[in-house]
Amino acid sequence: FIKKLLTFAVICSIFYIIIIIAILLVASSVGIINTFTSNLKERKKQIGLYRSVGATKKQIFTLFSREALLLSIICTPISLLISFVIVKLIVNTIFEEAFFTPNLWVLLLCGAFSMICVLIASSVSVLPATRVTPMQAIRNIEAVRKRLDSEIIGMEAEDIREIDNVLKEIDGTDNFSNIGGNTAVAVSMATAKA
Repeated sequence: FIKKLLTFAVICSIFYIIIIIAILLVASSVGIINTFTSNLKERKKQIGLYRSVGATKKQIFTLFSREALLLSIICTPISLLISFVIVKLIVNTIFEEAFFTPNLWVLLLCGAFSMICVLIASSVSVLPATRVTPMQAIRNIEAVRKRLDSEIIGMEAEDIREIDNVLKEIDGTDNFSNIGGNTAVAVSMATAKA
């Protein structure tokens, strides 16, 4: 009976450890995705410049995936070393007579698993970055669309001059160099047609 109880306790402990590892894996992957997403948003003009000189989506993906690989190659040994030191300190603090030795295969497996997780998580952020067009990068089209939507939606279509004045105000220039002449003409023509 005691043997079965100990076996059940070991199985439960392994199950709880697997759950904790899965939660930590998801949390770290979300952190990696957020970090890469914000990094790539800051480098949107750079991506647009690469695209404007002829870089393909595959080349952009390869470029930033290699960057993620380089970061994981640098950070994985450092994280394994920090983990080793923390575990050793915890074991020595809790159990005075315990002896802790790392298993080389476990360390290599953890390192490989860590690098794979970083590459997969970074791919989630890199894929949308490959879809950036040069015009989106230069003019920040999403911000212009949001501003146009918030200012123009709800206005009367009969008041074309007022809509044109709002377009000039949003752009801030006389020649629509910020939002683009095509955008201004398209909004004006859509208003006239309505």
